[in-house]
Amino acid sequence: MPVTALRFHRVLTVGGRPDMAPLLFARAIEGRPIQVFKSTADGDFTHVDDIVAGVLGALDHAPAATGATPYQVYNLGRGEPVDLMRFIELSEIAAGRLALREYREMQSGDMLETFADVSAARAAFGYAPSTSIEAGVPPLVEWCRQYSWPS
Repeated sequence: MPVTALRFHRVLTVGGRPDMAPLLFARAIEGRPIQVFKSTADGDFTHVDDIVAGVLGALDHAPAATGATPYQVYNLGRGEPVDLMRFIELSEIAAGRLALREYREMQSGDMLETFADVSAARAAFGYAPSTSIEAGVPPLVEWCRQYSWPS
């Protein structure tokens, strides 16, 4: 049976899980402090529209059923790290206020940089994420303002 697995990397989407980093930071703009660990941690923030394009591309290019075990794993992300401080700054700009930051020591085992290697998805089905972090953060903050924040 052909199998394709997709690994999503930090999806920027409205209405997402409330414990995920993008929503925690966007909602923190309401005045609640956020914990920022003292590192230069960079991460791969990916707009949901780019993830959807990747899912559709993978569906259109599923491995063929052959005698061998047909499987493939694709990373879906931006493919480039974004500085965490830049993400926070964009959230602040979109919300029109500064976040209260509580700086903490980096925890053992924390990664300094994580991002998706999207080369296999690019080669297999032309995956090319196009939504920038600058375009993805403001709608997230606006959604939080409308549905999560007190008026």
